[in-house]
Amino acid sequence: MRTAHVLFVGLLLVAEAAAQITPSDIPNPKRWIDGCATRPTILARREACGELPSAVVALPGDIEPMERPRMLVVGGLGASSLAGAAIAARLPTALADLAERDPVVADALEKGAVEVLLLPVRDATSAGVAWDDDHDGLVDEDPPQDVDGDGRITTMRVPDPLGDWRVSPDSPRLMVKVDRAKGERGTHRIVVEGRDVDGDGAIGEDGPNTVDLDRNFPHGWREFDAGAGPFPLSDPAARDLARFVMNAKPVVAVLALGTRDNLVAGMPKWTDERPHRGADGDDADVFADASSSFKKRFPDMPGAGGAPDGGFYAWVYHQRGIFAFASPSYAPPKPPEGTKVDGAEPTTDDMRRLYDADTRLKGRGFAPWKAYDHPTLGKVEIGGWVDAPSNVPGADEIDALVTGHAGFVADVVARFPRLTVPAVSVRALGGTVYELRVTLANEGRWPTLSRMAGRTRVALPTRVELDVPAGTVFESGEARTLVETFSGAGSGRELRWMLRAPADSVVGIDVISEKAGSSKTKAVLTGEVK
Repeated sequence: MRTAHVLFVGLLLVAEAAAQITPSDIPNPKRWIDGCATRPTILARREACGELPSAVVALPGDIEPMERPRMLVVGGLGASSLAGAAIAARLPTALADLAERDPVVADALEKGAVEVLLLPVRDATSAGVAWDDDHDGLVDEDPPQDVDGDGRITTMRVPDPLGDWRVSPDSPRLMVKVDRAKGERGTHRIVVEGRDVDGDGAIGEDGPNTVDLDRNFPHGWREFDAGAGPFPLSDPAARDLARFVMNAKPVVAVLALGTRDNLVAGMPKWTDERPHRGADGDDADVFADASSSFKKRFPDMPGAGGAPDGGFYAWVYHQRGIFAFASPSYAPPKPPEGTKVDGAEPTTDDMRRLYDADTRLKGRGFAPWKAYDHPTLGKVEIGGWVDAPSNVPGADEIDALVTGHAGFVADVVARFPRLTVPAVSVRALGGTVYELRVTLANEGRWPTLSRMAGRTRVALPTRVELDVPAGTVFESGEARTLVETFSGAGSGRELRWMLRAPADSVVGIDVISEKAGSSKTKAVLTGEVK
């Protein structure tokens, strides 16, 4: 199924429902950044990612905002994420408001920062690079079509004893995939609505669409997947976003607001298969911590399924070593207790979605199955899900989504690693030899580097550099010392040097960490031998 094409038809239907947001509710990035720039705590970067601006939320502090450890939030990823774009558009001002009310958030935004990047909404009308989906040498020659003339493109269920689908036992309207390992047999095939225009035996497999950015990144990219593009980073916007992440060195964490999920469903355990999946080692604790924070704010949000193949967050974590979280952005309200759908309790995700289609969407989220005499497939039924509406929140739901996500983002920044120097001491050993001791501690909750960053070696380790007077001799230790990763909550270590230098010499001590901040202090080589 071509998601972007179905999205376009779905958005036409959404526009009929005044209660739901539409693409017109998402501001143009240029106008959006102009509005953000009116707040003194929001820094407008007008060409941060290619031609796209970003908004940096930071309170005045000792370090310039762009040099602080920060969280990057990307809104509007995926082919059908109006919700993610709507949340991102309001997030900077929501965070600024929250910092004015909450001293904990204010403290976090004095030491760290949040950068929000709003991607333009994409649908079938968006300009994009045409490509040959089915690799037959032709481009966009076989699009999905509205063959029954009802004004929307849905799916066709085709009777087939060798098919992989059967009617759900919960509702005659739903189709479920069979599990052949359990002895289940299929009765139907499910294909996108359309005709075989190019005569290759497939229907609707090569239509006009733009690449789905959240399937176009290198990690786990799957050739021939719908929306994946002809090759990784084939889409110019994906390339710009990849360059942006690679150049944004102080970024500690990333939040992708789209349709993917590793916050509700959680991050799976590490596997050594290729490509790697899951959280590596102690990183699992960080992902679990973030998931707990998110689910406190969205206790009823169901997790989004599906492998993260070609996903932005999978690439950020597994290839850039940055903690990356994906929020499904929105899920329809949970059905009230005692609700029945087609005579059954809506306990599964599909049944809950069907309830939403019948109630909140007033029938717009699901098209009833109708018999149709197809020119090549024979007697089929056309109907099923209309994808876009069920992913689109109502205008009255946006405020709660923004508030919840703003709280989650602030909570993550408050957990950032923060490297401090709680103690420096000097002891005279005699003969102009001095012992210098420096204690380092991570006062943040999360480690100074992810385990994956160590595996990929894309981030520099913490280092301590001593600026000593000319002629100083290091009897032990060196001018530059690389330090291992510290876990959170006050963990650290003491470093020790023996220096031969004139009495009362001043030694500069620079502690440099890519993710946990940096600090400068001094020590005077003085004292009596004891």
